[in-house]
Amino acid sequence: MPPSRRTNAKSEEENQRLWQGVSAIAEALRQNHFDQCIASAKSVQNDVKQLIAFYTAAIKADTIVIEQIDKLLLSVSEGTPIIRFDRAVSLNDQVVAKVASHDLWVLARVFNFQGDNIVDVQDIDDEHRHYSVHKSDLILLPHTPSEFQQATSLFQPPSFVFAMYPDTTSFYKAQVVSAASQFSHSDEIQDYDDNSMFDSSIFVRFADDENDNGLLPRRSIPLRFVTHLPSSMR
Repeated sequence: MPPSRRTNAKSEEENQRLWQGVSAIAEALRQNHFDQCIASAKSVQNDVKQLIAFYTAAIKADTIVIEQIDKLLLSVSEGTPIIRFDRAVSLNDQVVAKVASHDLWVLARVFNFQGDNIVDVQDIDDEHRHYSVHKSDLILLPHTPSEFQQATSLFQPPSFVFAMYPDTTSFYKAQVVSAASQFSHSDEIQDYDDNSMFDSSIFVRFADDENDNGLLPRRSIPLRFVTHLPSSMR
């Protein structure tokens, strides 16, 4: 028997209310307000799960609608933690730089500024390879004790981060499966290959990284090569 109009009206009203709530939380995450809205996000997540169950049982909602809700819910439940760097980009900083239009991000070092918005960087892999990139296409890496503490606190399972793939200098989206131990070193990291300064690592799984068995292996990545996702990937 088809659902009553009253049932439909109730489900549509709840759908609209919860959709607006999830959308607002997702927007807050994109605006770097992760800390303030994560509790509300979890609450809305439970409500949306209940709504999906109700939709499916009561009115057999179109699968496209459920997929849309699931996709938005996923963006909230995964989390997009963002480190709040209290410093500007400086000479000799190690950064993650977007060096191609198809989202190729690499480890680089800042060596020059062209005005207020253009930064010249040197590929860590090849000192003769230089790029001029907009500041919006640079992401800082943890460098100070407070930034490492933030990273340790924020980059928890099952959040997504931007991590350097092993034996490369390229960065990709990855999901945290095991967090780093608490950072306690009082010094700043001075050189990207100086393992004596800080050796804490984080375990992640990269997308499209299946092994011969079709499984995504856990990869250990030094925390100094892990940062938040670029805005285009959140």
